[in-house]
Amino acid sequence: MKKTLENDNQITLTTGWFGCDGCIARAQVKVVFDFGVLYFCGHHANEFGYTLAMKSIGIYDPEGILEYADH
Repeated sequence: MKKTLENDNQITLTTGWFGCDGCIARAQVKVVFDFGVLYFCGHHANEFGYTLAMKSIGIYDPEGILEYADH
């Protein structure tokens, strides 16, 4: 099961504007990997949802938009 990121990540996404690392939309999901952090809009988070869930060490999804379905 993935670790749910809370405190510091909540401040990050709710107090600042972060762009998606896949396009110019507002980031809604923060994904933490061994090598760093990536931010995704809802579209790109769902496009890569299963892979993000399998390869990340933590996901912060305050709006609950990320779908973890295996495609």
